[in-house]
Amino acid sequence: MSAPAGPSREYLVFDGAQRLSLRLVGAPGPLISMSAPPPQPGSAPAWHPFVTATFLRADNEGDLGELLRRSASLEEYLAALAAAGFVIREPGAAAAFGSFQPVQAIGEDTIARFAGQVPAAVVDLWRSQGAGFVGEHGFFRFVDPARAALMLEGVLGLPDGATVLFATALGDLVIHVNGLYLVIKSRWGAIDLIQETSVAQLIDAVEDAALLESVWEWQPYPEAAERDGVPGFEQCFGFVPLLALGGRATAENLRLSGLYEHLEVIAQMAGQPQVRRVLELGPVSA
Repeated sequence: MSAPAGPSREYLVFDGAQRLSLRLVGAPGPLISMSAPPPQPGSAPAWHPFVTATFLRADNEGDLGELLRRSASLEEYLAALAAAGFVIREPGAAAAFGSFQPVQAIGEDTIARFAGQVPAAVVDLWRSQGAGFVGEHGFFRFVDPARAALMLEGVLGLPDGATVLFATALGDLVIHVNGLYLVIKSRWGAIDLIQETSVAQLIDAVEDAALLESVWEWQPYPEAAERDGVPGFEQCFGFVPLLALGGRATAENLRLSGLYEHLEVIAQMAGQPQVRRVLELGPVSA
């Protein structure tokens, strides 16, 4: 590939698993290592003549650094990265929701913390759209992953590398981990799996009205929302009594609750959810 002209263009470099591995700026600057010890007090980090680079993953920093050492220019380095199987992107807003009501920005510290765990398109969404309501019915919420991780600590036994992407107005979570999506429906004590699906396909499924019941099991949310309004961003409707304790899945039994508080109650009273099925998204409606 050829590098666009201009010394200050920024590039994001992703490995084959779509994990953010390197940030590049096309200008002379420091090389910031993930694996090497920090510079001694009073000393400067290593300086490079044609790039400023921040390595973000210790497991591939050596390969990225070796390719840089062999390159005589930014254009040559970008070509070497592409030939080695890395994906190079410039920051932008390529991914987007069809209907989105922003609630808050997602900070760069949070993005840097979780970018290595998710596909590049999720990073685009965090940066370009932030956290907020997805769709016109208030059922889906695109959440701040750091906030979700903090609130779910000790509540759900999530695997290493898990990143919460969405919550729903019935207290469900959509979580990315190692290329797989876990749809945790604590109300049912169930984990549904979505496999071999891109971020674009997942967004289509979230926004497809035809899948609201067959995939997301959103009933009886519409009736409760008409009665009580759409729950706040960190609220949900919860069944009282819990379904695991014999409650019925009717709108009459739905009560407004704090999202994370309700999930904690379910975990305490009913235990951890278990894998139930693999979801087949099928063709998305036009």
